[in-house]
Amino acid sequence: MRAKIVPITLNSEGLAHIDEAAALLAAGGLVAFPTETVYGVACNADDPGAIARLREVKHRPPERVFSVHIGRVEDVERHVSHVPAIAAKLIGRYWPGPLTLVLPAKDGGTVGLRMPSNQIALELLRRTAVPVFAPSANRSGKPPAKSAAEVMAALGDDIDMVLDGGATTLQEASTVLAVTDDGWQILRRGSVTAEMIRRTLGTTIIFVCTANSCRSPMAEVLCKEMLAQRLGCGLNELEKRGYSVVSAGTAATWQMPASRQALAAMRRRGLDLSNHQSRPLTPGLVEDADAIFVMARHHAQSILQIIPEADAKVHMLDPSGHDISDPVGASVETFVECAKAMERYLRHQIEKL
Repeated sequence: MRAKIVPITLNSEGLAHIDEAAALLAAGGLVAFPTETVYGVACNADDPGAIARLREVKHRPPERVFSVHIGRVEDVERHVSHVPAIAAKLIGRYWPGPLTLVLPAKDGGTVGLRMPSNQIALELLRRTAVPVFAPSANRSGKPPAKSAAEVMAALGDDIDMVLDGGATTLQEASTVLAVTDDGWQILRRGSVTAEMIRRTLGTTIIFVCTANSCRSPMAEVLCKEMLAQRLGCGLNELEKRGYSVVSAGTAATWQMPASRQALAAMRRRGLDLSNHQSRPLTPGLVEDADAIFVMARHHAQSILQIIPEADAKVHMLDPSGHDISDPVGASVETFVECAKAMERYLRHQIEKL
């Protein structure tokens, strides 16, 4: 019997069809649905008959396990013994989204979990009363389906329903990442790259002033030197050690050099700012940061007016809460004194990091 294909929009009629699909899953049926990556085909993970049917439809060998798809972050605890700290950070950054995490399971093994960001997928997963296995909607070894038409061409005679949400957006499989308390390993490459993961799991420190030409570039390079000394590594090894230190400006333009006085002041410290290029502070930088140190109260106000939820990670560089005066246009000696003050504050702040 040919699968029923149902175009879905998230109105009352569409939600009724999603409820129908959820009931079909609970009864042992197979339902294909869109995610942001590719289409998946779902079955009731508590129903051995449905699992066997899905494996037959997929031509999936028995040694290859299925991942569980969930609709809420809190559903994770139903399936895992615990959530490693690394996984918690990745969940906070990439879920819902194209990342499958393989985590310690309650039975002593592992379980793959994925929370897609496609709203049709999330509605289906939240409305079904059973846990859901949902591999890609294709025969094993064949290209994954990226539209309902491709699902029907590949599996239409063997499944029960297809929720048609149009073409998928990313059209690339999710990244599969195994995570333990000790580290992580990519099992399948996908939309979330290794570099993105390293950046997320590292500690990102941002220094913010106005034009990103004086105070914040000096604070950035001073901080890098202090961290490298503490870690016993070179400045160019900091990212490998899990630290990303950058600077930006609330009113900066792109790719302007550090000021002449800042360059000279840092040269006296044996530090090089000649490759500095200014950048504006963007929402993406704020989101990725673990700690944001601002030079003045108005910098903090500028950030929090746009992104109020960043409040917990925005700090005055001077721990007493005083502004660090802008030395722009002043002598090199003034810049040197400004750098000395920032260095004192940094020694205090780095202790917290």
